[in-house]
Amino acid sequence: MLANDRSTPGLSRIENEEYRALVERVLDAGCLRKLLRVIGTEPSAPADLRYEPQVDLASIDREVATIQAEMDARGFIGKGRMVRTLVYMRALMVPTDNPALGLAISRLWVLGTYCDDISEYEPENSLCLLKCGLNVKQPPSLLADYCDLAFSEVAPFCDPGFLALFKFYFYQGFVGTLFEAEQHRTGTQHISNGSEYIRVMNGFCEFWFITLQFSDPCLAFSENKLFWLEIMDAIIIFVQTVNDVLSVYKEAVSEVDFANSILYKRSMKRQAPFVEVTQQAADDGLAAYEFILAAAPPGAERMRSLLENYMKGYIYFHMSCERYGWKDVFPELTYFEDASVQVG
Repeated sequence: MLANDRSTPGLSRIENEEYRALVERVLDAGCLRKLLRVIGTEPSAPADLRYEPQVDLASIDREVATIQAEMDARGFIGKGRMVRTLVYMRALMVPTDNPALGLAISRLWVLGTYCDDISEYEPENSLCLLKCGLNVKQPPSLLADYCDLAFSEVAPFCDPGFLALFKFYFYQGFVGTLFEAEQHRTGTQHISNGSEYIRVMNGFCEFWFITLQFSDPCLAFSENKLFWLEIMDAIIIFVQTVNDVLSVYKEAVSEVDFANSILYKRSMKRQAPFVEVTQQAADDGLAAYEFILAAAPPGAERMRSLLENYMKGYIYFHMSCERYGWKDVFPELTYFEDASVQVG
């Protein structure tokens, strides 16, 4: 549980004074507290509402070792503990008793995040990935080959139709990163009308959420197409807005990421206070959360519980992983990357 008292020195890593003041206002306005109530870590929340993650640390360690070795062999380095972060995220949000399936999904989640990180300011990486996804001839690429491998490993666990859809949602993200890099190159990110389109395209929202179809037959895409259609808009809103709100500290530390973030772009474009834009994003995310849960048919308790676990896990993930840095602000947090059954 996070304390109400939060020391200002916790924001000292934000060197830009303007950005530090904006994040301070967001925290004081309670934008985070709204989301934290969902997982029961807001100070006034009853203990029985607290989200308790259920993961197998030994299985996570095995997946991390496999994926890290694959990436190291291909020269994909410099990402810190990203592999552990994403493997834990998958285990938290898309549970499965099948080790091969878990590894296959985790590999794709790690790869998607890695590719997003290296593409947002490097258009040649976006183009390489788009050519790979759409089978356009290009020079040999370790990155493209690894994407092909990752999808071949998940293919046995779904029908060809869903595999095609899954690949589409993966690769469409690089349309967004391609345009995002161009905005950054030209310095038009705060005046361009294309920022909202970029955010929809580069969020990987459908890809992240529809992975849940692997968890249980009750969510299988082939049998529930209309259900997935019904919640698709809400999926995009939930995944985007929660990430946007819970990324404000990480992005402010980076500075360049804050200047290019959708919340800051909206604030600048609309001439609206950053705290109001962030508050609206939090409200939109919570409304999407409620809509998705309400969309589960009457009596579909298994479906509803998996949807609820996914969304609560998503919020928990952002607050409890090293990538977003919230321990700087709330020292009582423990990063899950530090949890391992490995010795040393």
